[in-house]
Amino acid sequence: MHRSFALVALAASGLFASATVASVETITVCESGCNYTSINAAIDAASNGDIIQLSAETYTEGVVINTDGKAITLLGTTDKLGTPTSILDGVGQHQVLSCITNESSTTVLRNLYITRGSIKSGGGGLFVQNASPSVVNCHFVLNSSFVGGGLTTDGSSMSLDGCRFENNHSGVGAGAYFQNSSVTIHECTFSGNTAAIGGGGACCRRIGESDNPISHTFTDCTFIGNTAGDSEEMNTSSGAGLLVDSCSAGLIDCRFTGNLSYGSAPALSIGTSESEGETGSAVIYDCSFCANTSIPSNPVQLFGDYQALGAGNCIAASCDDCPSPVEGDLDGDGVVDAADFIHLRELIGVEALGCVAADINGDGNVDGADFAYVLGYWGLCSAP
Repeated sequence: MHRSFALVALAASGLFASATVASVETITVCESGCNYTSINAAIDAASNGDIIQLSAETYTEGVVINTDGKAITLLGTTDKLGTPTSILDGVGQHQVLSCITNESSTTVLRNLYITRGSIKSGGGGLFVQNASPSVVNCHFVLNSSFVGGGLTTDGSSMSLDGCRFENNHSGVGAGAYFQNSSVTIHECTFSGNTAAIGGGGACCRRIGESDNPISHTFTDCTFIGNTAGDSEEMNTSSGAGLLVDSCSAGLIDCRFTGNLSYGSAPALSIGTSESEGETGSAVIYDCSFCANTSIPSNPVQLFGDYQALGAGNCIAASCDDCPSPVEGDLDGDGVVDAADFIHLRELIGVEALGCVAADINGDGNVDGADFAYVLGYWGLCSAP
């Protein structure tokens, strides 16, 4: 009797599980042969948990794509290198994406190439207000707006993982502008962005009163080749890499290289707004700041209230003076290759050590395992 009941219960649970799985649908969107040709139409038809699968093509929706508060995944495709090939193009006429209806981390934007979004206010590429979506491996390229050309957040605790912000333009925070938010940014690159006032790569800012702490965490991020200001308005810009204004930020294993400010603090500027009455601050740990410049010339790359923790921070005029953060890159050229092996031999004195010098993994044998260790790191490394 008990055994029969158990079998019935097990069968029922299996049916329930099957029904649950079946309720999650993948909705396809492409020019021809898919469920929909419009992304917004697919979102309208989607239910919580659904996946909207895009193709490797360019989507010109003609209006803002709004996730409408739904717990869905907007999923693009990538090439072999992981670069998004699903292109959302605002053609310079409108904002590309918005999350403004209390979306949580269960709303996911993944593998999207967001480009040519334009709006007079904020967030030419993506605007997030009072919502906290998860954004993974999205590229924000050639977007523009008054603030946050690539991305603007307002009242958000969203996360960014593995994203790129390239060649975006705005007045403040050209790559990304985080207002009254607490955002987690991991393995993101801010490159070639231009802000007329400050925060070429990104800007974190508190405006008005807020009951919540306004704090941001950047982990393993790169700020390279960003610009703040221009030659006609010198001495007024700051923070070409990152501007932290009246809030706090934590920087861990981040790199600031080749940023240019027509004013001051080309790498990192921490400011305090007298009108807001809040103090800006930052903590840096194992970060490098090198080859960042100001016009007129000023050797100071960081300005404001910051605390440097640990012994791994490097602030130098030349990147040759900062140790390489790439494992296996012994000569500091950003590539793990035969030159590093030669450098290692020179450092340890191969002739004196005999075969011990070739025992890379230290197990007492020189064999394929040592060769495999070297091959495991062979090739071009991410830029320091």
